[in-house]
Amino acid sequence: MQAVAVFDTTAFPANEYFQANAVPSLDGWTFHPSIPGDTITFDAFGPPANPDAWSITLRKSDVPPVTNNVTKSFVHCTTGVYSFTVWLTMKKRLSDTTYNPVGSIAIIRQSNGIRDTVSMSSGDSVVWHPVTLLDTLTLRPTDTVTLLLASGACDSSCHGNPLWFDDITFKKLP
Repeated sequence: MQAVAVFDTTAFPANEYFQANAVPSLDGWTFHPSIPGDTITFDAFGPPANPDAWSITLRKSDVPPVTNNVTKSFVHCTTGVYSFTVWLTMKKRLSDTTYNPVGSIAIIRQSNGIRDTVSMSSGDSVVWHPVTLLDTLTLRPTDTVTLLLASGACDSSCHGNPLWFDDITFKKLP
């Protein structure tokens, strides 16, 4: 009988920035473009706790409902309540008469091929702000937990209105 390794919760992002040794980095996150050719960028523009940190920039997609997004997955997590906090901001808030889609954050649990997703809007603030999502996860050792940061999608009226994401913390609450 093979023993299952206990997941090291110190590997969860804790105040994680998109940089390693002061150089921009996805550091284990995977970029998923909405269409071939879409890209991500990094900007030396961070939230208040670290304003010079590199942040990831995701631009809104022109092909709703598909979004430009990044994900990071974990296995061997245990059942409990989890908190996922992300700091973010957007370049400009479009007028109320314009369709103004916002980005989102999500926790995705995959078990035996079935996906459960809990998500929330990132808001439409042009000021850095935290967004926190809480989720109670009932998990098996073989389940995968995936964190998602998404840009939002719209028609070409808001093309390229970027969102910046940074200072990410995912933790199991006591």
